[in-house]
Parts: sequence; structure tokens; C-alpha cells
Amino acid sequence: MVRVLAITAAAGISLTGLTLAAAPANAATQGAGFDDGSSFGGHLGNEITPDGKRGYCADPSRDGAFGDTDGGQYVTSFTADAGQVLQGDDMTKVNYVLLKYGDTGDDVQAAAVNAYIYAYTGSHLGGGISPGTQAEGAAYISASHPEVTDEYNTIWADADANWNSGGGGTGSGTLDFAVVGSNFDGTVTADVQPSTATGAITLTNGVFTATGSSSVAGVTAGETLDVHGAPPAGVKDYQISGSGTFTGPSTGSHADSNVAQYNTGSEQRLLVAGTSTAPTATFTVSGHDPFARSAAFAPIVGTTVASTFVDAGATPQDNLTFSTTSFQASSGRTVTNPWAKAGDGSYVPIVANGTLYWSTAAFTESDTAPAGSVVLGHASVTTTAADGPNKVYTASSDTPATQAGYSTWVWAISAADQSADAQTVLPDGYSFTDKFGQVAESHITPSRPTLSTTLSDTSKVLGGSVTDAITPTLVGGDWLRDSNGTPIPVTLSGAVYHSDKAPVQASTVPADAVKIGTATQILAGGGTVTSSSIDVGYAAGYDTVVWALVKADQPAQYQGYFADWSDNYGVPAETAQILTPTVTTKAQADAAPGGTVQDTATITGPMPTVGVDVTFKGYLQKDGSTSPVCDASTLTYTSTKPVTATTAGDYPSEAFPVADTTTGKVFWIETASVHGTTNVISTGKCGVTSEQTVVAQPTVVTAPPTGLSSGATAHDTLTVNGQINPGTTAVVTLYKQATGAATLVCDTSTQVDAISAPIAITAGFASDASYTSAETDALVAGNYGFVEQLLNAKGVAIVTGGCLDELFPVSQPTVVTTPPSTLTAGSTATDTLVVNGTINPGTTAVVSLYKQGATNNTLVCDATSLVTTLPAISITAGPNANTSYTSPATGGLDAGNYGFVEQLIGQNGKVIVQGGCTEELFNGSPGTPVLAHTGFDAQPLVLLAGGLLAGGGVLFALFMIRRRRSTTAE
Repeated sequence: MVRVLAITAAAGISLTGLTLAAAPANAATQGAGFDDGSSFGGHLGNEITPDGKRGYCADPSRDGAFGDTDGGQYVTSFTADAGQVLQGDDMTKVNYVLLKYGDTGDDVQAAAVNAYIYAYTGSHLGGGISPGTQAEGAAYISASHPEVTDEYNTIWADADANWNSGGGGTGSGTLDFAVVGSNFDGTVTADVQPSTATGAITLTNGVFTATGSSSVAGVTAGETLDVHGAPPAGVKDYQISGSGTFTGPSTGSHADSNVAQYNTGSEQRLLVAGTSTAPTATFTVSGHDPFARSAAFAPIVGTTVASTFVDAGATPQDNLTFSTTSFQASSGRTVTNPWAKAGDGSYVPIVANGTLYWSTAAFTESDTAPAGSVVLGHASVTTTAADGPNKVYTASSDTPATQAGYSTWVWAISAADQSADAQTVLPDGYSFTDKFGQVAESHITPSRPTLSTTLSDTSKVLGGSVTDAITPTLVGGDWLRDSNGTPIPVTLSGAVYHSDKAPVQASTVPADAVKIGTATQILAGGGTVTSSSIDVGYAAGYDTVVWALVKADQPAQYQGYFADWSDNYGVPAETAQILTPTVTTKAQADAAPGGTVQDTATITGPMPTVGVDVTFKGYLQKDGSTSPVCDASTLTYTSTKPVTATTAGDYPSEAFPVADTTTGKVFWIETASVHGTTNVISTGKCGVTSEQTVVAQPTVVTAPPTGLSSGATAHDTLTVNGQINPGTTAVVTLYKQATGAATLVCDTSTQVDAISAPIAITAGFASDASYTSAETDALVAGNYGFVEQLLNAKGVAIVTGGCLDELFPVSQPTVVTTPPSTLTAGSTATDTLVVNGTINPGTTAVVSLYKQGATNNTLVCDATSLVTTLPAISITAGPNANTSYTSPATGGLDAGNYGFVEQLIGQNGKVIVQGGCTEELFNGSPGTPVLAHTGFDAQPLVLLAGGLLAGGGVLFALFMIRRRRSTTAE
């Protein structure tokens, strides 16, 4: 920064003149301060270095710091221009001020800091003022800024007092312990300040869970660590405590003996704040559990029998799982501690004693064994020092099971049964006993019944049923009973097997035996039981019943209570012969869409007493099908109710309606079952030849009319083949091609009003049957088309012709007219018509005469200009080729402009051809002939002449060639 210095010669300081020039791109820029702040004139304050820091000029005898500024570097000594060296404590003081006050945008503070720098780097102002003194720096402050002097003095006093203090304060805190989960687990939290402190903690009566050690280092302020109790041997109550030593930075910082120096070439050097160091503090903390922990534990045992079911003669076994439970410690708190360990880390062994009780009835769970309970055996288990509660222990009764019944374990742990070492870690007087009769701790020795069985009948008609007499006998013990003394029910499963021949008795079921049914019977105690009815099936041959007692068939709560047992196959007393009727079918051969289809079943042979139900299903095979498909995708007809047969004979199905558009083949499948049941006797097969109905759509061929002209009527001719259902009719609709259309479109916009009445089509099979529609109304010229439909009795279309199948034209006759060639006033006039085309009988021509109004520029043909309508002319029926017709003559005409308009009118009064209003103009004038003609194809030729004639008027001659004109009146 440019700094203007005014230094007296008496001060012994030479001045260097300053030349202001454009600052280099990397030069410092002026920051906070005063441009007149120096007592020698010029800026006193800070500069902004190229890297954005606030620096202070340190060479008052040089030009301001406008030169290229380097990136700066830390220095521990600075040699001023006057020769003194800034270093050591003085350098620390300068850095202290720069660190605390230098980075400022305040003008007063910036000027005061600059004066402080000059106090140590100034040019020996003399007059008793020495460098490094307060007076040296004050001398650089302009008297016009006393506020800078005040700030300078404040900074000087602070620097003198605190430049070497470097912060202060010490750390503090506690170790906060918490009991979590069991009475051994918990946490310790280093609740210390400052928050950046770290240290080490050592525990008493505990270890850190993560390491298993009582000490840990590197603990940070606020960190929480898991701890685990490690009480002294033989001690039941204890506390975990700890102490810690922590180190952390104290508050504040200490200025280092350096500054950052930025060089600006030959101009003033800039000083920027140097580095600082934060001091540290070491302190100790301590803490302990909020209450006494208990080292005792309460062992318990839970068991599950090795096997619920134990056969007679086998030894009952129980699987024991040890754990701990909660108890009330001497502190009054309820705690749950893990299994105790000895000083070497092994588990404290615990003894559990078991008693096995027996009964023929199921046990009821209770806290203790009821009085009089029978003891079957005993067992004892001691946990190992190596495994403790971490394994499953198996105990065996000292007495085996002898007969069918129930047995249950009861286990106890008592302090009196334990070793002296174990008693020291158990709650005083500790005792545990599990409940009597728990399901998980009980065995069952199954009952073993055998069965004898006899069917009620050895022969039966199809669909009948039999019963079975079942007698159980017990082997080795009584029938198991529930807790109320009621016999446990056993479920027998029976299977009915069918064979074509009489079965041979065997211990296993042969592979070719067909299982056709099952039966179930429940027994509860001894005695003969008659089974529920057993269906004998629906196929001729033999049925035999096999009974079995199977564990999986019992209710879930009783599975295993009885030993498995099975009867022989083919036992004569368990076999019956079965007879069945035969069912065949024959379907209706042919049908038509919209009609009905039907199948017939024929039943022969012996009948079930309740009769036979027959249902029918029809499967539609669409045209083009190559193989029979009878499934849900083709199912079309299903009986709404079965046909019931009580005797042999023919039984037809209901008549199924056929959809109006359905064609193809219907494959029938009949199902015969015992009446009132779902028991099937027989089912037909898909695609049998006698079970097919052909559904065919009738066909219609039509012949449109020919040689018609405008005004004619028309009819359609239909030739019908195929099966026709009653009530079938034919409807014919006429359409006319729209003007300008390229082809005929059949919709409501082109439909002609003339629609024929329905035609009754004879029911039955039609072979080239011919039908003619009614006549249409008279038709105008154009292109037409008939569209025929066959409708069933419901009015649904079953055959529809195509729009373009019956196209025919109706031609339009043409008329060319010739008006009178010359006329004079008072003359009469006739019109000449030349007709071409086919003419329908009864056609006439009518000619009307119109006169142009005096005020009109052209002829207008309406009621006001009509002169007369001449009598009708008869037009010869049939072809007309340039046939000429002349109208009757008009009355005498006076002078003026006239025009004929002709019409061809059909027998029904409709206009066939309509002439134009101005197509036959002619003129009449007194005594003067006028040449006039009409035409439509040639250009008009007009001859205009005029002159003034004595006693006369204006004569106009109009010559027109009129072309033929044809207009269709719709």
C-alpha cells in the first residue's frame, strides 16, 4: 500500500518520493484504516493480500505496498530497515496482536494494529523514543485520530499482560455407571469436559465387555462402553467402580513466535498473523454403580421328553435344558443373573433330581404331584463345569415302561442337594420344582388292539351299501383314558377295493386292486361296533373291505396313543359281489342354427333300487376341428336336471337350443349315476360316432333384376338350401348408391324406403327352394343392391347377404326438346320432345308454358309466370330411340318472352325427367317473325338487332340451341 511519509531531517530519516502507477495484477489492495491516519501523512491500516488475508505494512521508510506480492512465508525473525531484528518474545507479542486483532475490517482497530507493528519495525524516530516501545508506535498515529490512539493503548496493554498466557482452565467430569439387563451387565459413560478430551479408564470388580480387560485406553469424552461384573470369589453383593485419567486442550491458545511475511519487491513488506498452539490439561475422574449388584443366580430346568411315545419294555428318557430365572437380591431389586462361574472361568455344577410318575389315565397339570401318585422311576443330572447350561442333558429312568399308560417327569433343584461351592452362589434357601403333568414332560405307552370284522352282505346291487361288524381285542394293557377316565377314541380307516374277479386273501393289497372308496369308524373301548354304511361302488365285479388302525388317521391330539394294525386283503367275510346296468346312447343326427339338439340314453341290465340319473353334456367342435376335444373350452350344452330311469329303456335328454349362428358338430357325453347321488356308474367317451350331431347353417343364393329404368319396380329371387327351423323368414332390404360415391355402401343413409315384407320360409330340409320378394316402389335412376337375411322365429338373423352381392342398375331416359322456330303475335306454339331410353308403361309427358314478367331480366318459372299447362302426352312403353312427340298447341300468344318446361311422369305420378326453366326460350312480337330454338349441348348464339321503326317497337331475335335435359325427381 502506498504510504506517504513526512519525516523531518532532524529525525535523521531520509524520505523516498513516491510515484503512483497502475498496480500489478497480483498486488495487495488497500483494506481497513484511514488514508490520513499516519502522523506523517498517508494510509494507516491493513492491506488485503492476493490470497485474501489482512496484512500490515512493516517498513515506514519505503513506498506503499503496490508491487508484485508473493505468496508469503512464515518467519521467526524480521530485520527492519533501521537495522533492529524482530524475534523472540517481541515476535510473539506482534503475532499475539495480529492473531487477536489483525483480521479486522474495522478502520480504528486496523490503524491501531498498524501502529503496533511500526512500534517494533519503525525507523528510530529519535527524541528519546526507542523501537519496541509504546511511544514509538504512538508517534505514527495522526493527532486527528485520537480514537486510534485509544485503541492502540488498549491493544498495547492487552499484549503486555497476556501475550504469553496462552489460555487456561482444567478438565473435569465423572464416570457414570448404569446397570443394564442382568445384574452383571451395564455401561460406563465418560462424562468429562472438555468435549475433546481423551483418556484411559480402569475398572474394579468389572471388565469391559468388548475386550474382557479391566482397563481400556483411547476413551473419548461422552463415550459409553459396555461393562460386565467380575466380583471376587465367594462374594454375593458387589459394585463395579472405576477411575480414569484424561487429557485435553484447555481453553484459549498461545501465540507462536512467528509471523507470515509477504514481500512486495522494493516496497513495504506486509506482516500477517502467524501460528498459535493450544495448551493441554490432564485431570482424573471416577465413579461407581448406583447400587449394589448381586453375584448370585437362580438356576431352573425345563425338560422335553426324548420321545412322547415309549413302547412297553422301553426306558423313558427326558431331555433337560438349564437356564436361570429372576430372583430378589439383598438390595431388594429383582434381578436375573447368568449362570455363575468359578474363579477359573468354569461353570458352577448344579444337581437336578427327577421323579417319573405313571397312570392309566391322562395327567392333569398341577403344581405338585397329587397324593397317591404312582412312582415309576427316578433320574438325576449334574451339569458339567465345561458346558454348564449350554448343552441339553438326557436323563434315563431307572425303571422301564411295562404296559399301556401315561408317565410324567417332575424335576427339582434344591440348595441342600448342591456342593458347598455351589451353595455360595445360590440365593439363601433356594429351591425350584417344575409342575406335575406337563405335556412336554410326559410319555405315552400305546394301547395295542387287534380287530375282527364281518360284512353284513356278500352280494349287493350297484350303488348299494353294506355295514361291517368290528370287534376289538387288547393285547398287553388297558385302553388308554383321558384325564376324566373316558376311553380315548380310536379312528379306524377302511378302504374299499374293486376287482373284476373274486379277490384272493393276502397280507398286502395287490397292485391291480382298484381303490374305489373309503370308510371311517371310531371305537371307544371294547365291544362289537357296527360300522356306518359302506358304499359298494358302481362297477360290476367284487368289492372287498380292508380295515387299518394308522397313527396318521387319528386326531392330532391322539396320534400315537394306539399301536398300528392292519387287516388282510380279500378276507371272504369282508368281500361282496356287485352287479351294474349298461348305458348306451344315440344322438340326433342333424340340426340347424336356431333349432334344438338332443341325445338319447338306452339303459339295460339290473337297475339299482333307487334308479339311475343320466345327465348329458354336448361339446361343440367348430368347423375345421381335426380331433375331438371335450373339455371346458368346448362345453356348450349341459343338462339342467338329470333324467331319472327306474327301469331299463330309452331316455332322451332335454332339447337344447342351438344359438342362431352356431355351426359345427356336437359330441355328446352322457354320465349315469345312482339316483340322488354323485356316484357315477358310467361315463361316455368323446367323439363316438353315434354321439355326434351335425349343426349346419342354411344357404341362400339370390338373383337381382335386370333391364330396369327410372320409374320401374323390382323384386329379389332367393334360392334356399339346408335345414330350416320353424318360424324362419326372409327379409330383403334395398339400398341405393349415393351420388358421387365410388361404390354402394349399405347403411341407414343409403337404405331405400321400399323394403319387402317378410317371406315365410318352409320348415324342414330345403333343396333349391325358390322364393320371390314383394315388388319395390317405383325406382329412380341409379345403382342399387338387394341384401337378404334369414331370420329365425325370434327375429335373429342367421344368414345375411353381402352389400355388393346383388348390384343392379336403373337407367334414366332422356328428353331433348325443340321450341317453335318463328312466331308472330297471335300465333300458337307447340313443343317437340325426342325421347331415348326404356320407358315404363303408363309414362306421360306434360309441357308447361311460362312468360317472362315485364320487369324481370330473365324468365322465372313459378305460379305467377305460368301461362298454361298443356294436356299430357302418352309415351310409348318399352325402348324409345329418338322417338319424337309433339305437344298440343297453346292459345294465341301476344308479344313477349316465353319458355316451355317439359316433364316425364311415371304411372305413379312421380317425375322421371324434369326440364329446366330457361332451356326452351322463344319470343313473340306483332307482325315480325322471331327465330328461336333450344339446345343444351351447344353454346348459345344470340343475335341482337334494334332500331327505331315507325309505329313499331323494339325487335329482339334470340336464337338458342337447347340440349337435352334429364332430371330425376326423388
